[in-house]
Amino acid sequence: MRDDTSGAPGRLPTARAWRALVPLLVVAVATATLPQYATAQISVDRVELFLTPGAPDRTTAIITVTNEGTRPMQASVYTADWDRDSTGGNRFFPLGTVKESCGQMVQAFPAAMRLEPGTQQAVRVTVQGADSITASCWGVVFIEAADLQQVQGRTVQAVLRPGVKYYLEPPVANRRDGEIEAMYLDQHALTAEEMRVAQAARPDTSRKDFVLNFRNLGGIQVRPTGTVEIRRDDNTLVATIPIPEFPVLPGAVRKIRIPMPGLASGRHVAIALIDFGGPEIAGGQVEFTRP
Repeated sequence: MRDDTSGAPGRLPTARAWRALVPLLVVAVATATLPQYATAQISVDRVELFLTPGAPDRTTAIITVTNEGTRPMQASVYTADWDRDSTGGNRFFPLGTVKESCGQMVQAFPAAMRLEPGTQQAVRVTVQGADSITASCWGVVFIEAADLQQVQGRTVQAVLRPGVKYYLEPPVANRRDGEIEAMYLDQHALTAEEMRVAQAARPDTSRKDFVLNFRNLGGIQVRPTGTVEIRRDDNTLVATIPIPEFPVLPGAVRKIRIPMPGLASGRHVAIALIDFGGPEIAGGQVEFTRP
């Protein structure tokens, strides 16, 4: 299959709290299977915190930590840095590593806690010394606990580390802007399920994805949604593909892949429209030919 493509990106003239249970097995002194860790679980009641310097009702937030296991747990509480790669994957770093780190402006207390089975404890997250900042920063609060168990005569250590992201957004940074920097066709990227199926069958190398590079030009994180419309050269609408919500940090570029549906032969144009909550809609298009 051969596609003739040309892209023309451009611009055309809105804190959830839910339960997260994230046990991470980081260190193992001996090999053990996952069911053996079923009694060691720590949960948090927040996923993200949105903080505003100078706003009395938004300079402090509470995270409730629960020991859902059957043994006492000793946990440490600390802040760290994080960002996302171009595909949306999270990356974590020591505090002060990334340029947009909040550093010591966001504090978490207490630094350590002991939780009996079935009990809860609050972690207070506060903003300090941030009244003069003019750009958003972000980080993550980790609650880290080590659980020692005896498995077949061996001591096994499991490290549990749920994290709650926070965003410190000064009012002066509260602006939304964005654009589609590029839109083009690329070889289809297999999903995990497609890779499993492909092991038993020859993969279809003729499949294509629409790829959008969306840049957040504003001062706060946005969660855009959108659509890709596919039209024939006579402007007849052939298909409309929804683009699910995706988060983008300020200044970051997010690469979105949308699988191309089955199309009849002929010339087509794909038009992407991205709503990032600002006064404009970001747009891009790519023309292509199906043989």
